[in-house]
Amino acid sequence: MKVLPVKIPSQSVAFDIDGVCANTVQLFIDIASSHYQMKVFSPSQITQYSFFKTMNLSDEDILQIIEKIVLGKHTEYLYPIMDAFNVLNMFSHPILFVTARTSGVAISAWISHFLVASNFEIIATKTPEAKKEILRERNIAYFMEDHLQTCYELAEVGIVPILFAQPWNRVPHPFLEVTSWREFFSLLDVA
Repeated sequence: MKVLPVKIPSQSVAFDIDGVCANTVQLFIDIASSHYQMKVFSPSQITQYSFFKTMNLSDEDILQIIEKIVLGKHTEYLYPIMDAFNVLNMFSHPILFVTARTSGVAISAWISHFLVASNFEIIATKTPEAKKEILRERNIAYFMEDHLQTCYELAEVGIVPILFAQPWNRVPHPFLEVTSWREFFSLLDVA
């Protein structure tokens, strides 16, 4: 992990959801195993960001699973990433989530189960590329993200990406990286 010269003010950071706060990959695997006859698969085997390049499923099946996840139309449980909400519940200010999902409705209900206060906002951008404009408009200086390409795009516009380590982003990169929410917390000046 790269060391910062000062602590990150918690008000200046926003968060991706899938792969950072929500263990959506495990949910995808659980749905695929239960309903699409996919053999048991481990998240550690997903070494590329795109399910289309990693999963042994048809594109149609992958799109159906993604739609179930985005719309919240699944019976399998969506687990939070360990300690994500323990850390986020320490914030005394509103929390901004920016996701490439097409809608934030289902995930908003899920997040409200874990956050003590309802002081959060979700902006669904529909594409990873659209995140940078939202973050710039909101004067966000730091963004925790698991998609390495998005980190490069954020850095180009002056937003400091914090890469949340996942099996699909294990290549050399120049970014600040955390392997857990506890590690992220150690970087924060929480207010």
